[in-house]
Amino acid sequence: MFKRSEPAVQQSAPPAGAIAAQEPQQPRAQATIGSTIRIKGDVSGDENLTIDGTIEGTVTLKQHSLHIGKNGRLNADAYAKVIRIEGHVEGNLYAEEQVLVRQSGIVRGNIVAPRVTMEDGCTFKGSIDMETKLADKKVVSEPRNVTSVIGGGDSGRHSGADKKMEVAAARSG
Repeated sequence: MFKRSEPAVQQSAPPAGAIAAQEPQQPRAQATIGSTIRIKGDVSGDENLTIDGTIEGTVTLKQHSLHIGKNGRLNADAYAKVIRIEGHVEGNLYAEEQVLVRQSGIVRGNIVAPRVTMEDGCTFKGSIDMETKLADKKVVSEPRNVTSVIGGGDSGRHSGADKKMEVAAARSG
């Protein structure tokens, strides 16, 4: 009696391809290397990766994140967008954005990333390079030749003979 009637016109369902295009994209599943898995060789991929097992080789995930779990061991160089360490790493880490070493993390190797965070209690042995552009790094690291040394800070009020003596003294000393 009080029930509303359904509309007489039924809407047709859109094609299956149209539904998929309208749905928001689900985040990519994260791959996990379990605690009993051991890999020797190179690992690369187009998705995020969590390592709870052991990898010996190279890990390359240039546009994705790499997470070394508390039980994970990485005996390799790693390249990723973001690298988070809770386990043990022996190798160099190269991140496009950030490397984060958690309190339980142990890293023995060099870190190259624009942002590096190390929590209190983590263990680290190596060097950190936070240069944002590799081209800048190359220019800075090139040795520069010095052809003369002119002494210091008195606005250049030396005669030519004084300058020659300073250069000779600098070369001999």
